[in-house]
Order: sequence, then structure tokens, then C-alpha cells
Amino acid sequence: MLLSPLVASAHDIEVKNADGVTIYYNYSYNGELVVTSGSYSGNIVIPDEVTYKNVTRKVTSIGESAFRDCSGLISVTIPNNVTSIGRDAFSGCSGLTSVTINNNSIVSMPRRLSSVFGSQVTKYIIGEGVTSIGTWAFDGCSSLTSVTIPNSVTSIGEWAFSGCSSLNSVTIPNNVTSIGARTFSGCSSLTSVTIPNSVTSIGRDAFSGCPGLTSVTIGNGVTSIGEWAFANCTALTSITMGNSVTSIEQNAFYECSGLQKVIVSDIAKWCGIKFGDYTANPLYYAGHLYSDENTEIKNLVIPNTVTSIGDNAFRSCSGLTSVTIGNSVNNIGDYAFISCSDLTSITIPNSVTTIGVAAFNDCKGLTSVTIGNNVKSIGESAFSCCRSLTSVIIGSDVTSIGNYAFDGADISTVISLIEKPFTINGKTSSGRTFTLNTFNNATLYVPIGTINKYKALEGWRDFVLIQEGNPTGINAVEKTTNNNTTIYDLNGIRQHEPKKGVNIINGKKVVVK
Repeated sequence: MLLSPLVASAHDIEVKNADGVTIYYNYSYNGELVVTSGSYSGNIVIPDEVTYKNVTRKVTSIGESAFRDCSGLISVTIPNNVTSIGRDAFSGCSGLTSVTINNNSIVSMPRRLSSVFGSQVTKYIIGEGVTSIGTWAFDGCSSLTSVTIPNSVTSIGEWAFSGCSSLNSVTIPNNVTSIGARTFSGCSSLTSVTIPNSVTSIGRDAFSGCPGLTSVTIGNGVTSIGEWAFANCTALTSITMGNSVTSIEQNAFYECSGLQKVIVSDIAKWCGIKFGDYTANPLYYAGHLYSDENTEIKNLVIPNTVTSIGDNAFRSCSGLTSVTIGNSVNNIGDYAFISCSDLTSITIPNSVTTIGVAAFNDCKGLTSVTIGNNVKSIGESAFSCCRSLTSVIIGSDVTSIGNYAFDGADISTVISLIEKPFTINGKTSSGRTFTLNTFNNATLYVPIGTINKYKALEGWRDFVLIQEGNPTGINAVEKTTNNNTTIYDLNGIRQHEPKKGVNIINGKKVVVK
């Protein structure tokens, strides 16, 4: 008899759920039900509503310490109507390994679920109807190995799964539009990720510090990838890039030293990506560009739809052996082809007006360069350290050549088509345009009637050997051709008439003004 009032005061009512398990409730101030403390074990499914004495009431919250120290509790299902969970509700539930959540507000609580259910939970199931996963929701759930995210979810908040060191796989549903900053940061067991086409942005540090991640597929809806997004994913070997990416922020792939391939199906779109710095481009580490999983691109063709090749676009792509630049390209960006070590030749078409800083720097295999006649400026160090470079043709419209443009390569033949030469950096300049050996040993060919201009100008006059005309194999500058000639451009495409610059006329290279 002494125990009766104690039991009565512990809860207002007790009702069995559909599985026959007794759950204890108190009435809230508005007559709804709050799950309260009791002896719980096994698998507990909390119902959405309870009928007691012919009155049906919603279950809207789980009270403080409701399941505290229920070490025999294995799994719990939180219904849709539950919108709040009290402090220490699941404290000490050492056997709890699986949690099913059906309410949006639970995964958006202002505190981590690990502090509610404990870090020992290995599996979370998020029910259909949940639309967002809030900031910090699963942060620090170190035992979590799998999570089910339904198609109803449209956004995953910052830090949502950060530090889930046991999480080995995750499927991001097709309705998610954004992945927040640090969402999966520190998920050290995560091995592969597919970003669906619905996602438009990947936040800062989203997958940073995931050393087990081996492959990433970025959907065609993604337009931006944030800073450090995949930084220190040292096991990452391949990445498939979507066709809508327009910007990748700095350090996005920092220290992804295991990269071996970057798969790009649309070269035109790739040329337009704005890279925050060189470590934003996965090619810097991979060195090899692929059109699909098995086909490496060695002979790169820049489509005629491209007008500009962006900064760092093909940086360190050591697998490239040749590049054909489309006739609509007018700008080659800074560092665009730097350190493409196997690239042997390049022709800059007449459409190009600007060659950026260090655009072809350190292309060690490059042996010859032809610069089209519409190029106005050659950037600083544009062709420096191209150690195999033996010949250079500089187009007629060039008006500036940057510091060190051809330094670091002992060139034997320099052909300048510039009829109104300007000063360049000579032998004694700290930013000399050519090496000392080039100045001393190369033959500089200049347009007929301009030799005295070159000899009078700083830099050019440092060439020991200057001749008018063009070397054997390249005809004199021509303005017209007869009707019996066959004409091709340097890409082997037949032309009705010669174009300004270098043409193949009757099997010979001819410079046409």
C-alpha cells in the first residue's frame, strides 16, 4: 500500500503500444502526452497518438530522463508528432544502437543527437517527411556506420555529419539542393560519395579530412565547390566532374596526393571553370585527364565554342602530349598549361590575343611554339623552363613580351614577324626574356627591312646572330596565292584561301600577312 502512491505519481497513464510494450506518459499543460520514465528494454516504438478511456491524444515530447539508464534498450522509433526531447532522456542507454526519427524538428534540434542518444548509436533511420537535416545534427556520432536519408530531405546543414568517424557510406538523395560547410568533415571511414544532380553547391570543408574516401562523382547540377571541400582526402584516386561547375574555391583539393584521374566529359565547360588557386584543380595532383572511366585524353582538342581557357585549367596535366586550340579562343589564362611535362608542340591560333602568365611554363617536352599573328601580349614566364624548346615563331602583332617569357630554354631558332619591334629584357636584365645561350647562339630571323630596328633596340640587339627573312622550310611572307594552290591550316583543315599567319601552302609552311 505504501508503493501505490509512488507509482501513481511517476506517471499519469500507461498504455501498451502496437507491439504490446507498455509506455508511460504524463499529461502536458495542453493535454497532450509526454513520454516519461519507466523500465524500457528491447525495441521501443513510440506511437504518434494514444487512446486512453476513449480519448485520443497526441504524443508530442519525450520528457527529461525518460529512458535514462535503460541499458537494455536496443532501438527506439521517434514518431512524427514528437517535436522535443528533454535533457538526459536517453542518458546511460549503453545498449541503444539504432534510432529512427520521423520528425523534422528532431534532426534540427539546437544540440547534437550524440548528446541525446549517445555516441554508441550505429544506425540512424530518418523517416520520409523529414525535409532538412540541421546544423550539427549528427556531429560526433563516432559509432555511426550507416544513415538512411529519405528523398524528402532537401538540405543538409553545416557540420551535420562532422566527426562521424565510423560512417562508411552515405547516399545523398536526389532532392538535396545543398551540402553545407563541413557536412562530412572528418568522416574518416567514408569510401565513396555520389553527389546527385539536384545539388547545386558543396560547402567549405564539406568532405575535408576524409582519408578513406577513394572516389567522388559530382552531379551535373553542382555549380560551386567551396574552399577545402575535399582537402586532405589522401586516398582519393578519381573524381568525376559534373558539367555545370563554374567555380572551385582555393584549396578545394589540397593534399589530395593519391589522385590519379579526373574524368571530364565536357572540355568546353571545364575551360570555363574559375579555380581559386592551383590546389582547387584536381588535375594538379592527378596529372591525367579522362573523358570517361577508361579513356585518357592525351591529344586535347579545345572546341571551337571556347573563347577563353581559364587560369590553371590544365595545370600539371602531364598526360597531355598535344593540344589543338580552337579558332575561337582569344585568351589563354595564367598557368593554363603549366607543367604539362609531356606536351611536345603547341600552335597558338590567330584568334588568340593574350597568352597569360606562365601559361606554358615548365612544359619540359615542348620542342616548338608557333604564336599566331593576333597575339598582342605574351605573359611573364609564359614559356620559361621549357627546356626542350628549340624554335619559336612570334606573331606579327605582339606588342609586349613579359619578364622571363622564354628564359630557361636554350632556343636555337627565333623567328620574329614583328615589323615594329619594341624593347625586351636583354642579357643583363634581371627579368631577361631569353637565356644567355639563346642570346649568344640562336639565330634571330626578322622581317626584311627591319634588321636595323632590331639592332637598335634594347634586348633584341643582344642577339649575336640576326638575319632578315625566314629560315629554310618557311617561305617568305606572302600576300596572295594563285588558283592552283592547296591551302591548309596548321590543324590540317583545308582552306579556300590563306589566312593571316602560318599556313601550309602546297606542302610548305608559308607566313601570310
